[in-house]
Amino acid sequence: DELTEFWTMIKKTKEKNLYALYGVYIEKCAKDLGFHELLNQTIYEPIEFIDAKNIILKLQHMGTP
Repeated sequence: DELTEFWTMIKKTKEKNLYALYGVYIEKCAKDLGFHELLNQTIYEPIEFIDAKNIILKLQHMGTP
C-alpha cells in the first residue's frame, strides 16, 4: 500500500542518501492524491507530510553555511 511504500522509501533514502529521489516521490504522491498544496500549507497536514516536509526543508539548508 501507499504507506508501506512511503516508509520503505524513507528507509532506502536514509541508507543510500537519495534525498532528491525522496523529494520527487513526496511531490508525486501529493499530486497523485490531489493535495499538492499540503506541502506548503501550515493549517492542517497529515503527519506523514509534516515529517516529509521537515526532512526536505532541513536537507535544503544543510548545504548553506
